Amino acid sequence: MAQEQLIKQRLIYSILKFLDSEIQAESGNIERRESIEVAAQCLETAFNISVANPQNDSIYGPPVDLLSVVSNTPPANMLLTDDMRQQADRFKNQGNDFIKQEKYQEALEAYNAAVQIDANNAIYYCNRAAAHSKLGNNDQAFRDCFRAIEIDPNYSKVYGRLGAIYLTTDKVNEALDAYKKAHALDPNNENYIQSIRLCEERLNATNNTNATNNTNPPNAPNLSSMFGSLLGGASGGTPDMMSFLNNPALINMASQFVQNPQVQGLMANLVTNLGGQEGGQGGISTLLQAGQRMASELSSNNPDLIESLRRNMNNPSQQNRNNNSGPNSDNQSDQNRPSSS
Repeated sequence: MAQEQLIKQRLIYSILKFLDSEIQAESGNIERRESIEVAAQCLETAFNISVANPQNDSIYGPPVDLLSVVSNTPPANMLLTDDMRQQADRFKNQGNDFIKQEKYQEALEAYNAAVQIDANNAIYYCNRAAAHSKLGNNDQAFRDCFRAIEIDPNYSKVYGRLGAIYLTTDKVNEALDAYKKAHALDPNNENYIQSIRLCEERLNATNNTNATNNTNPPNAPNLSSMFGSLLGGASGGTPDMMSFLNNPALINMASQFVQNPQVQGLMANLVTNLGGQEGGQGGISTLLQAGQRMASELSSNNPDLIESLRRNMNNPSQQNRNNNSGPNSDNQSDQNRPSSS
């Protein structure tokens, strides 16, 4: 039942695509164009299908070329004689020979002739899909694969063909699904096993590349550049925050720094300018650029404060020793010093 419903939806989708092409082509007769639009809207509403949905091809498969079906294919219920079947097979075999000779256009014409005689043979559509694919006609190749699946859902070769065509269009996930279906129907086929492995390797490589790009995005902002602009590269780049927090002198300097009216004005400016920025890489870059501008202005307008902060950042250990020294420090040092002879 689900398969029958999918076939119906694909038929409606194909009709909608045909009507859409007619709407686009109709420029002279406005009344006719509007009538076609109404018809399309009625079908969309009745079958809950939107022709504008970009996922349609992946859901229903590429739309069927209805004009080609009407003009080239005999009725599905047409009774075939043995002679007709044999003639169709001869055309199919000719097509196979042309494929081996890499004469893909001639192969396509031979398969077309086979389909015109017998429109319900999955092998003919599958083989014609190969010719279409070799000629770069991927849409037609997909259509032939889906048609072959409609005729015979258990034909493993068509899923393998579908996987190969997906790979040529860089749809690796879809290719993997197709190869898995082929392998389920023909588990001893080594080609399907190798193709599944190939798809998985390509997906893993893509995922690893994406993870690397997310960890180290291109043009990522250098956090140390903001500090470097303000502190002249103190401590070789980004300041050591633990040293900062453990140094009373630096804490005192920081308190004076943020209470400076000029700093408060620049920070207010910074917040105002970033108020409309969205998060993400752009927002971070803007923040750092604004911070660098603030550091530059502070360095120019209040060099004494910046120089004092820079000096304390560059010599945190010396500052700690000076602050921690007590009245007994010199005596303790004397006890550890070797006695003079």
